[in-house]
Amino acid sequence: MREKVEVSAVKDRDVRNILDHFGLSEKMDKGELTCESCSRTLTWENLGSLLVKEGSLLLLCNLSECIEEAAKRGK
Repeated sequence: MREKVEVSAVKDRDVRNILDHFGLSEKMDKGELTCESCSRTLTWENLGSLLVKEGSLLLLCNLSECIEEAAKRGK
């Protein structure tokens, strides 16, 4: 049986504000960020999950395997 995962939705401008806070918006704009799980280049369109872990921001793409990885890391 699959486990339920809580998903919080945020607006696009909120995501940009979060990335701004961590100094990552410009890198996202330039295509310099990659998914923590699969190393796929991240874009604003394929960003699937943001996790704050021990003061660092982890970014994952929207592939189902990577979203599942985000759920595991978020525990």
